[in-house]
Amino acid sequence: MKGILEQVRAFSAAPQKAATVLGNAENPTVMAANGLVCIGTSLGKIYVFDFKQNLRTVCAVKDALAVTAIALTQDRTFVAAGYQDGQIHLFNLSDTSKPVRSVPTLPRAAVVSGRREGHLHGSRITHIGFVGPRHTAIVSADEYGMAFYHSLGKVLFVEATDVLRLLGKYPEEPQARTPTVGDPERSSVSTAKSPRRHSRWIRQSPHILSMVSLPLGSVPNPTDAYNITAIITPIKLVIVALKPSPKTWFRKRRAEDRYAALVNEIHLDTSACLSWYPSISVKNEDSPEGGMRNTIPTLLHTWGSSAMVLTIREELAPHHVKSQKRGMPHEDAKLLFEEVGSWTAGDEIRAVQWLTPFQALLVMDFSIEVWDIRDGCKLIERASFSISTLASVTLRLNERKVRSYEQSVCAYKGKLFLLGAKDILVGTLLTWTDHILGLVEHGDSLAAIELATAYHLGTAPGNQSGLPRIAEARKQVTGNQLRELMQASVRHAFSPERLTDSTHRTADNRGVDLTSLFEGLVPTCIYASIALENLDFVYEDLFDYYQEAGIEGIFLTALTPFLLDGVLTLIPPWITQHLISMYEEKGDLSTAEALIWHLDPLSLDVNQAIQLCRDRGLWDALIYVYIRALKDYVGPVVELISLVRRVQKLRQTAGSTGITPALESAIEKDTINAYKVFPYIAATLSGLIYPSQVPLSVEEGSTAKADLYGFLTDGRSRIWPTGPTGKLVLTNDEEGGTEPTYPYLRLLLRFDPESMLHTLDIALEDSYLNDDNQGVGRLIIMKILLEMLNTGDFPPSDATLIRIFVARNVPKYPQYIKMPPSLLHSVLVELASDKDVETREDRQLAAEYLLSAYKPREGDDLVSLFESAGFYRILRSRFGAERQWSSLLEAYLQDLDIPSTELFVHLDEVVVSSSKKGIIPRDVILVVMDSLPRLLAINLNKTALFIDKRMPDQHPRALELLEGDDERQLVYLRTLLEPSKALPGPYEVEPRPASQHIDQDGQRLFFELMCRTEPDGLVEALSVMKPSTTSLKILLPIFKQNLAHDALIFLLSDLGNISDALDYIEKACRTEASRITNIVENRVGVDQEHNIASIVDRIKRMSQRSIALCKDTKISTISADERWLRLLQAQILLVQGVVDAASLSGAESLEDSIEELRSLVHQSFDALLLHSSTQGISFPQLFRDLVTSTTEANKYSEEPSTELYTEFRTILTGMLDTYRYDGELLTTTAALVNRDVNAAFEGW
Repeated sequence: MKGILEQVRAFSAAPQKAATVLGNAENPTVMAANGLVCIGTSLGKIYVFDFKQNLRTVCAVKDALAVTAIALTQDRTFVAAGYQDGQIHLFNLSDTSKPVRSVPTLPRAAVVSGRREGHLHGSRITHIGFVGPRHTAIVSADEYGMAFYHSLGKVLFVEATDVLRLLGKYPEEPQARTPTVGDPERSSVSTAKSPRRHSRWIRQSPHILSMVSLPLGSVPNPTDAYNITAIITPIKLVIVALKPSPKTWFRKRRAEDRYAALVNEIHLDTSACLSWYPSISVKNEDSPEGGMRNTIPTLLHTWGSSAMVLTIREELAPHHVKSQKRGMPHEDAKLLFEEVGSWTAGDEIRAVQWLTPFQALLVMDFSIEVWDIRDGCKLIERASFSISTLASVTLRLNERKVRSYEQSVCAYKGKLFLLGAKDILVGTLLTWTDHILGLVEHGDSLAAIELATAYHLGTAPGNQSGLPRIAEARKQVTGNQLRELMQASVRHAFSPERLTDSTHRTADNRGVDLTSLFEGLVPTCIYASIALENLDFVYEDLFDYYQEAGIEGIFLTALTPFLLDGVLTLIPPWITQHLISMYEEKGDLSTAEALIWHLDPLSLDVNQAIQLCRDRGLWDALIYVYIRALKDYVGPVVELISLVRRVQKLRQTAGSTGITPALESAIEKDTINAYKVFPYIAATLSGLIYPSQVPLSVEEGSTAKADLYGFLTDGRSRIWPTGPTGKLVLTNDEEGGTEPTYPYLRLLLRFDPESMLHTLDIALEDSYLNDDNQGVGRLIIMKILLEMLNTGDFPPSDATLIRIFVARNVPKYPQYIKMPPSLLHSVLVELASDKDVETREDRQLAAEYLLSAYKPREGDDLVSLFESAGFYRILRSRFGAERQWSSLLEAYLQDLDIPSTELFVHLDEVVVSSSKKGIIPRDVILVVMDSLPRLLAINLNKTALFIDKRMPDQHPRALELLEGDDERQLVYLRTLLEPSKALPGPYEVEPRPASQHIDQDGQRLFFELMCRTEPDGLVEALSVMKPSTTSLKILLPIFKQNLAHDALIFLLSDLGNISDALDYIEKACRTEASRITNIVENRVGVDQEHNIASIVDRIKRMSQRSIALCKDTKISTISADERWLRLLQAQILLVQGVVDAASLSGAESLEDSIEELRSLVHQSFDALLLHSSTQGISFPQLFRDLVTSTTEANKYSEEPSTELYTEFRTILTGMLDTYRYDGELLTTTAALVNRDVNAAFEGW
């Protein structure tokens, strides 16, 4: 409606450009559009136009300010307007020369005294509306949060206005202030007309963001009589009824508003909107019968981006009769409100309107949304739109300017009116046909068909205006349109005019490739036809168009995915012929095969399909054609048997003439296809379709099984197909050869017995074989297999597989397979007589199965046969049941397949079971002893533990068997005597204690072995074992003989011979020093360094044990001073003796050994200093005694040293250097710690 605002500007008093410069341009501010279009302007005028943009009248009042609110009655006879200064005028559109009613503003003194109610001077009117059917009943609200009801009547031709305050408190009077220079309030000079200015009042009530009265609908509703008005603020929604007496019926606080006192600051910028839809009569789209129904008055209210829908209805008491007179509500009736939906929009909502009783329009800053409140409130349309292009009214809220767009958005009979700054925009929702026609007009016929299909199925996005909601009714409306659209699109695509019109050429006169159009037209029409449940158009009309145009390949290529995906299965045979031929010509045989076994059999040209499959080797497709199109379940086996025979002949040729690449390729190709016979037989005998594995019907499955079983179990060759055209199906490798019994089953077993037996295994599980009256059953199959074995045609390995099959299935189906014991016995004997090691486990398992259903006679001695066959598991079961413990033990020991971890568990179980009152039978012990060498070889540790637990008296026998192997003897004994060093068992959680069953000879042997192989562990072993005093005394000669100084000192101290221990330390030091001297003087070969290193190692171990002896606080026989003195004296003399030997012989190789010996002295001194305080030792006194005693001892020695004091000095210097280094290290560490601590505290 561009002409409306142009006419408004034309009526301005001054030219538009001049008015803009002078500041008095007439701009639209508000609009009402319900039958007429009423435009309020900034100069206080109201222009009234009809929908044809004809100016009907102009409403004006002298010196009026800007119109800020406007309302038009539903009969389009009266207009009410609110102004910037608070004035309200009511105009009769039949005579607009002057207002018929006016509501003046009031001074504050009048309202404070309580004499009058109304809007104050200068309070801008923000909302106005008519209430009920009266033209003189209006409600209004101003910018200070005040809402009033005005009844504009006359008494004796004099205006008598009744005013009722609905909401709000009058604002407070502001404090006086002195205008300053430059203050816009002070200056009154202007070229434009200056509006009357009033001091700003201090608001006391929340802003009224929207106020709307319930309009009258096209059909009466009881709620019309209540004169209902809804008012919304930032914090609450209030619904007031003015009749029969003013009353607030509904109040709702905003959900997130917890502190009402803070609302002004929190929600100042938050918008809120209201819109009513009255009761009208609409089509009943939810009922198949149709008809009309009345809607319920509905209120849409919003806060921010949240929208909610309320319905309102009247509830009467049971004794009341509903009033039929409009405007007469019951005094004690109730109004009930119900929330029927809510949602959250994409942005803050600025204005709302109802387009229909079920479609709400929301205007936001940058978009317009339409929501359908049915079916859960869903968004159906969204369009980009900038609200800044609309006219607005500026409101001052808390000294801030806020733009209100609510009265620039109107809706009337499904049309939307938007008051822009330059134009009035009018729009409506597009119907479903509008959307489709829009795509057609843009030349996108494929998208149009797709959209129409979506409308037909009810899956189209967005608005579906104009379509019935009932699916049947909707499809009736859209079905014909969709058919016509497809036909028109196809005719247009293939029309001759397309070659001459502009649709096939670009702007630069170049041709356009329409291949994509023709490729997309087929699937689009197929989807549409599927939706219509009628594909005749695709198969007849559409295919003819493509065929006549010579592009049927495009049609067939586009059709293929629908067939392969199973969307379409039944198509006309002539199209199938073209499809198969096209892919055959392309050489794409895999697609041709897939098409054959995806299509319904009725769609196939059987002769074409079979010939293609045979020529090109498409065996899966060939099988499908036989079983689905011809219902022939034997034919596929006949075809595949010929292939099996060909493979057999090729293998014979390769064996006689040698393999060639071509022959190998042919064998490999045919073998892969020949093996399809096994899954086909398994599927058919299980009642499934090959290869899809879809179940057959019960009747068809029974027929297929009967035919195939009859063919496979036939004792002689058959003619197939039956009838005059059939041929004899032969199996012999030689042409004209004699056919064997059961030729077909025998051929398949010879081809691959394992696969065929697996196939039969699957077939035996089917319940079809439960009924033997059908001519075939599980027993018959077993007898046939055994009968074929008697002919001797099968290799031994294949015969074994057949016997295993029989043995496993006899106990599996005992109620159906009942065979003579003699027959079962022969199967069992044959299984045990086979010498093939690779099949032993399978044969033994099969024999176990057979024995579960068949019990041999007592006279049948199968034990020796099972022993030679290695069926130890069967023997163990028998021996265990007969309590033959020794034989059972031998069965475990002879079975090499049992893991060692399990073997010893079983041995222990057998020994325990055989024991009577803790006594093991002699024959069991003999079996174990005979097998002892093997047990020791299997696992030394477990054997030791087993013997110790069950037969401890046999330890000497085990050690005797290990004699000559020190390492294995040590492992055996360590497992028992030092279990902490042995490998733990798999089930051991806590360490085992040392065995108490090893006699003194065993212990002596253990320590002798330790002395020779692991002398470092002697002391630890003694600590763990804690031998008796007798044993300790026996060990002393062993340790002396093997120079185990540390162990000997430990024994002497443990026996309490402390003096002897110290004597031995002194003697050992002298002896070891002499040994080193002799080695140096005699220069004993290349082993000199090794021998000296061994001596030094012994001295180190002795030194450690000696220091432990000196530190022991429990010793009371010799004082700690004496112990330390004697130890240090012996060590110093030892070092000095080695030093003297080195200096005399000039052996530089002893320097490292001397340093190691001196470090031992240092260790002793360190230990002494560490424990001197706890032991009450005076280190200076001890050191003086050490120097004196050492000097005296050196003086009376056989070879006194002259460098004794030098050695003391060296030792002390080394100790001091060490202490000095430790001190410096501690000082450095303390400094670093202090620095880090200071840095950490600087930040506090």
